[in-house]
Amino acid sequence: CHVPEIKFLPLSNIIRREYDHLPEVTVVSDTVAKNMKYDKPVDVTAFKGSTVRGHEDNWESPYVTLDDGHHRYAAALQTGRKYLPVKVVARNAMGKKLNALIALSQAIEHGDMR
Repeated sequence: CHVPEIKFLPLSNIIRREYDHLPEVTVVSDTVAKNMKYDKPVDVTAFKGSTVRGHEDNWESPYVTLDDGHHRYAAALQTGRKYLPVKVVARNAMGKKLNALIALSQAIEHGDMR
């Protein structure tokens, strides 16, 4: 289920899957990073549990898993961006977790995290 209320998230709340740490998706050239466009959201999934080691059973942790947009994510990290536009799909995530993600997005939209 797409969650349209969540439009932006901090990079620190977007987690790569373990197998997404290959060099071809974790680093882009300096030129690519400098010229990267961020008008298209990265695709992320909100799961009930967390994908952060040690927090798997925390159903409320405001983390999402990166599905598509690895190069934009890498470029954002390399250039010091604080957040990215996102398209969030909720897979069994609910309640406090989604509310926390919505609050983060709204803080960015209102300029509280820029």
